[in-house]
Amino acid sequence: MAPHACKPAAVFGADSVIPIVIRLSSPLQAAPIFAALDNAFPTGPDPRTSTYILSRLARECAVGVTLVILSWHDIRKYQLNRFHYNAVIDACAKNDMWTEALRLYCVMMQREVEPSTITFNTMMSACGKGSKWEMTLQAFKVISYRSVEPDVLTFNSAMSACEKGTQWEKALQPFCAMAQYMVESKSATLNTAISACQQ
Repeated sequence: MAPHACKPAAVFGADSVIPIVIRLSSPLQAAPIFAALDNAFPTGPDPRTSTYILSRLARECAVGVTLVILSWHDIRKYQLNRFHYNAVIDACAKNDMWTEALRLYCVMMQREVEPSTITFNTMMSACGKGSKWEMTLQAFKVISYRSVEPDVLTFNSAMSACEKGTQWEKALQPFCAMAQYMVESKSATLNTAISACQQ
């Protein structure tokens, strides 16, 4: 099989752009990154290409660059979808930037971009790392009236945040709700519940 045979054609140009924007991120300035993106994508990137770039940068914890690229899309009026926001929120979670993760979620709501399970999981993870158990639980409650199906990571994030905040009674709420959503608990889930109750 030829190299990159399974990669969508739309993302080939992204591989050359990623090292360029990373190099331009020190010091982080929007103008040179905007110029590099304009040069690489004069008519705008394919949405799959944007997802690929943002996801790659998120895995490398290059949160500043992902935020600049998201801003570039916004200013140039290029399409932004939940996959793009999810990638940047994930980068924020990995860098303990819970306020930025929440801001991006609010932007999604304002622009009527429908969140996914991944959106909530990464946002809750960011809030949990920031010791904001109240916000984590609030996000957990929002899921109940949106068309989003929580998974085991959703419950683990909510319980973990409560455990870190020494809120064992609150930690039991998502644990008990797992049966309602017919989500099977894992060993990590049970360990988190036990640890929370031992606080």
